Amino acid sequence: MCYKYFMIKIFYQIYYLLKNKIFFTITLILFIASLSGIVFSETKNSIEQIETKYLRNSTTLTKQGNENFLQKLKISAENGDSDALSSLRNFAEQGNSEAQYYLGKYYYEQEDEQEAVKWFTKSAEQGDEYAIQELKILAKPIKHEQRNEKEAFKWYKKAAEQGNKEIFYQLEALASKKNNPALSALKIVAEKGNSAAQLYLGFYYSEQKDKQETLKWYTKSAKQGNDSAQYYLGKYYYKQGNEQEAFKWYKKAVENGKMFAANDLQDLAKEGNSKALSLLKTFAEKGNCDAQYNLGEYYHKLIHKQSYSKNHQKIAKEVHDSTSNDEKNLSLSELKQEALKWYKKAAENGNSSAQYFLWKYYYGQGDEQEASKWYNKAFEQKTSAASSILTALATNGENLSKIKKSADKINSDAWLSILKILAGRYSHRALFEIEKLAEQGNDEAQYFLGKHNYGDQFAPRLDEQKAINWFKKAAEKGNSDAQCWLAHYYKADAVKWYTKAAEQGDESAFSGLQTLAKKGKSEALSVLKSFAEQGNEWAQFYLGDYYYNPKYEEPGFVIY
Repeated sequence: MCYKYFMIKIFYQIYYLLKNKIFFTITLILFIASLSGIVFSETKNSIEQIETKYLRNSTTLTKQGNENFLQKLKISAENGDSDALSSLRNFAEQGNSEAQYYLGKYYYEQEDEQEAVKWFTKSAEQGDEYAIQELKILAKPIKHEQRNEKEAFKWYKKAAEQGNKEIFYQLEALASKKNNPALSALKIVAEKGNSAAQLYLGFYYSEQKDKQETLKWYTKSAKQGNDSAQYYLGKYYYKQGNEQEAFKWYKKAVENGKMFAANDLQDLAKEGNSKALSLLKTFAEKGNCDAQYNLGEYYHKLIHKQSYSKNHQKIAKEVHDSTSNDEKNLSLSELKQEALKWYKKAAENGNSSAQYFLWKYYYGQGDEQEASKWYNKAFEQKTSAASSILTALATNGENLSKIKKSADKINSDAWLSILKILAGRYSHRALFEIEKLAEQGNDEAQYFLGKHNYGDQFAPRLDEQKAINWFKKAAEKGNSDAQCWLAHYYKADAVKWYTKAAEQGDESAFSGLQTLAKKGKSEALSVLKSFAEQGNEWAQFYLGDYYYNPKYEEPGFVIY
């Protein structure tokens, strides 16, 4: 179907170009000029600019129209381009259904519902399915109060003052919406000195391409010791070409334990940045396990590049250009020794990725003694490498009973985690073991079996009733995921199950209560208010969003 659609689009574009003599003439002139060796000063976008200008000034457009062009007009109109809005309206008034749809979308986002309905209706009358769907959303009865920015701001501010980083993430996302009080809530808390709020303001202004404000808020947060802000400030300065400031903040981020900063230094070292490699080595030699692991990765990847470069001239040049002078003279054997040296140092310091790498490497080499050494080290320190090793062994056909005994020594959840991965690969033995845990009362196993039997868009539904029974058992045990699932499934008892999940602090439960409130369920709104008044930051956040966006919209339908 995708292939057929692609071919039709190509045919249409060729037909469209040939049909319009102006396009054909322009294309022919450009083609002849290129053969004659004429150099144009601005050729890269010339055809597109001419086409755009022609389309804007055109009085007609094909019935299907140029969807990409119309979408660009809508975006330009939203950015204040009055000519783009005029052109979009022109095509809509001529009866083009796609133009009518995009004009309706424009007015909807400008909060002019009357105009939005008018143009959606015109488009829907011509059978446009997207416009019909939009009208269905707009036709939903509003049984609750309209937007109340004062109440919205009140609850956003309360949520922000709780200091939950996830709240700041949500507020930053909402701040991008037009005139949303979430931005004001973030600013108030940031100006009081909250480093997390300052960081997310930096994210917000970065998205808005406001360099001055981005730098301001990243710097404020970084100076308070926020390692994430230090990391992003380093990235910011590097993109601006200021390596001195970039490495200053990368250094602080690594010193404060920000693994991503060490990852960035490795990436920059691979690109041939000697300062990054030098800084990475300095940290590694001081005992920083993240730096040690990344240095091991650097040499390991260099080995692969060197190996391929023998037969590929282009790759050989890339290796030469991106390798420091010290590494250029190292043989493959010496590079391997360097990689293993740093992996081992990181592994000894408890880096689980290094421990897993070393076990896998020696296991693949058939070196049982070294493989056992890192296997035992992972288990002694109870790192995530231990579970990864057991999962790999189970996948290779190792006895599950033996693996269970080892998993039980890590933690109570390790065995189930391994079984879930195996069950995802259709292991009947793993499913049998999960059922045993579920029958013993393990609510996570019960919830997993509920999902497994209910299926989803990627897996067939096996047994709906069996799924419901397992979800009920897990919910009764207090599993909030199962409670939210039951709320979604049993509409009549939705408030009851969402309330139970909310009592355990489940964020999705508050989101569910908000959705019910938007649909006019007064009981859900009361519960949400009750939790908010008790100081729950998620309830406060979703209550604020309810007051600011009181209209319910069908999920899963997004037009960009």
